[in-house]
Amino acid sequence: FFRDLTGATSAQSFTVKLEVIAMPSLPHGHNFRGGLVPRGNWFRRACAVAGMLCGVFLTTRIFTTIEAVPRDISATKPVLFSSLESSLCDLPSLQIIVLTATRPDSLQRLLLSLAAAEYGCATIDLQINVDMPSHHTDYSARCVEVAAAFSWTHGRKVVYRRLLHAGLSNSWFEVPYITDAHEFIAIFEDDMEFSRHFYKFFSLLVREKSLSSSDVSALCLHPNDWEVQTDSACRGEFSSFLYLSPEPCNWGPIWKYDHWRRYIEWVFSMKLEGQLPLVEDSFAYNYNKYLLEGKDVQSSWVWRYNFDFRKTQLRYSFTKCMRDAPTEKYYFAINHKEAGEHFKTKLDLQNDPRSLRFDFVEVLDKLYSRRDSFSPAPFSRYAKNAKSLHG
Repeated sequence: FFRDLTGATSAQSFTVKLEVIAMPSLPHGHNFRGGLVPRGNWFRRACAVAGMLCGVFLTTRIFTTIEAVPRDISATKPVLFSSLESSLCDLPSLQIIVLTATRPDSLQRLLLSLAAAEYGCATIDLQINVDMPSHHTDYSARCVEVAAAFSWTHGRKVVYRRLLHAGLSNSWFEVPYITDAHEFIAIFEDDMEFSRHFYKFFSLLVREKSLSSSDVSALCLHPNDWEVQTDSACRGEFSSFLYLSPEPCNWGPIWKYDHWRRYIEWVFSMKLEGQLPLVEDSFAYNYNKYLLEGKDVQSSWVWRYNFDFRKTQLRYSFTKCMRDAPTEKYYFAINHKEAGEHFKTKLDLQNDPRSLRFDFVEVLDKLYSRRDSFSPAPFSRYAKNAKSLHG
């Protein structure tokens, strides 16, 4: 890696200051012997990938800064290394809420995927909420057993068991929404499964300020559009893989905590007034239908809230605008679409677990090598009389 930096010939060379406490563990087959960083815009790509490796792949206190200081090529100063101890634990603070009721095997699969994820030295608190089913079943007790036995080493684990049936939407609405301990809250239903890279991806977007706009309330870890077709201009000044959409994220949302609090306060006020979050039929998609049919979903509430307050959620797609899109599917989360409120029977669509297993270093290198922007493409407008992508 440093051989490639210092051996390059150009009008300028650079003094690289690297402060390292301990090297991070890389996936098998990766090292710093030059193969990691392809030729081309070598300095920008090398520093970007090195920064992500040392800033996100860390498993201990390992890294402080990389500084690039231009100097005249005739200068003879050696590359400067120092070992001032510091800590990179200022990663986004996150609370994960898991919602479950009667699917113990699904819950087990979800928890194992969360435990296998790489969080660096961040503290991630886990809360598992077990709803009381509407009818008697032993599956609820088994969910409690799975949750209680599960070992969580990344932070505090709490298991809540309801004595009365809440249902799906109220299980969402009644999760904690006032805290000083976390910046973000993730809400995962039990038929979700996550890539081990999901937190690294989330951290990258926070660092690149992709979520910084006050109009952006959350990140959606499940890729692409599901119900609402979002037209992206694919303009060069915006990211080729990030875009904003008002479509509610049911599968893998990570909300900004202050936005979640304001949203839940709005939900409570609507419920106190006995109102349903119906919208004009011209842009209702299926969200009015869900409410009028009595479906116990929370997406219709987010849809109305996003419209009233002009909020969007950050989504990603490696196929929407990328001209050289990867042939493999890179998903940071999938929903197994098991029987429940959303689906009458299990649906095998966009939920192949193999899409969760990929080399994150290659993804990073691809993004940085393209000089890709991390500024998401804006949402343009609500389409009139548009139909849902999935009926």
